[in-house]
Amino acid sequence: MPASDEYLAMIRMVVGRAARMAGWSFDGMDDLCLAVDQAAGFLLAAAPSALSLSVAEVDGGLAGEVIMRPPMEIWPPSDLETDMRWQILEAVCEEVWPLNGEEGTGIGWRQPVR
Repeated sequence: MPASDEYLAMIRMVVGRAARMAGWSFDGMDDLCLAVDQAAGFLLAAAPSALSLSVAEVDGGLAGEVIMRPPMEIWPPSDLETDMRWQILEAVCEEVWPLNGEEGTGIGWRQPVR
């Protein structure tokens, strides 16, 4: 999808629908949508041309990635741990990690059903 704030609502909708289909509570869905929104917002600050979202059901939960294109040469940023968006991701998700590889740069996450 184009890297634009206008598409954040679509990202939240897709993640919320995936969580609902996996049997999540409304609170769990809200938390997950907040986390993915923060991940996408974090990446949008780097001004990519496109974002991609993937979500998969894994071991009693959901896992996903938000990847930006083109990839950044220096990722993750040195201030990652102190960025409020990253701290929200860590507080809401069981696991969160920066992605830096052939598929692009971005943020991965995993969360059990809540």
